[in-house]
Amino acid sequence: MLARHYFENRGPIAFLDESYSADPHHGATFYIVSAVIVESDQVDPLRDGLDELVPQAWWHTTDELQTVSGRTRAQELLAYLADGKEACVVTHQEPLASDDKDGEAGRRSVLCAMFGHLWNRPASDGGQVRLAVLEERRELRQRRADMATRAHALNEGLCGPAFRLIQVSPAHEHLLWLPDLTCSAYRRKILQGDERYFATIESMSTIVQLR
Repeated sequence: MLARHYFENRGPIAFLDESYSADPHHGATFYIVSAVIVESDQVDPLRDGLDELVPQAWWHTTDELQTVSGRTRAQELLAYLADGKEACVVTHQEPLASDDKDGEAGRRSVLCAMFGHLWNRPASDGGQVRLAVLEERRELRQRRADMATRAHALNEGLCGPAFRLIQVSPAHEHLLWLPDLTCSAYRRKILQGDERYFATIESMSTIVQLR
């Protein structure tokens, strides 16, 4: 299925993941969505290189950053991404509304902002993105909510009917490791003041801050 979607898409493809905290008892509330935008002819080469760097065929940045070897590997992956022609976009809302107890309203806002940014991306930045690949959430109601968010963005004129959203597990699309990584790098910067990870990709990144 993925190969068919990629074949039918002739332009850049955005791979999306998120990081959030909706519980004020754990500190600041926020929602972040990160996109790594890849030209269609670079999807396979980028994935092949990523698989060579992560031979165990599994990556989750939060877990990897708990160990010295994982932190070293995270820096290697960020450097690998920075060496290419990809672009990163981060949409960020902070704080969340006080009644947004599960973060779903924040997710909808930052996803809509992301979809609008991808659809209206100027040619000077690489051109319009018509296909977004989002990490698939576990529950059916959550997956349906994300498709409803795409429909809402369309109804609001943020994107056009040609904008497609597909939801996939990172086990089936390893390129989703990259937005997981960039999300974590940005999160550490804004929450902990730790810029050593995001600094590697900052020059290739666009930040969209929601008010």
